[in-house]
Amino acid sequence: MATGCVTVDLTFKELSNALWKRVVRGEINTERALQIIETFGEGKLVRIFPQSKLMTKAFKISVEKQIPVYDSIFIALAEQLDAPLVTSDETQAMKAEEIGVTAFLL
Repeated sequence: MATGCVTVDLTFKELSNALWKRVVRGEINTERALQIIETFGEGKLVRIFPQSKLMTKAFKISVEKQIPVYDSIFIALAEQLDAPLVTSDETQAMKAEEIGVTAFLL
C-alpha cells in the first residue's frame, strides 16, 4: 500500500490554473502563487504520478463505468497503488467501490 498523498500530474496543471485565477482576481500575489507552484512541483508534500502510465486503465474504467476519463484516472491511480481514493465526488466514490477500490467521501 502507498503511504502519504499521491496524485496524478494533471493536478499540477489544475493547481496552477486555480492559482492564476486567484492572482488575476487580486486574492493572492504572483510571488505567493509561484511559491505554492514550486513547493507542489518538488513532490515533497504530495507525490506526483505520471498520468500517461494510467491512461489505458482509466479509459477502460471510463467506458465500463460510464464516467469521464478525468474522474477515472484517479480511480486507476488508487487501484494501481492499492491505496484508497479520497474524493468529494459521490459518483466517483461509488464507481471506485464497484471495482474494489476503497473510497473515502469527503
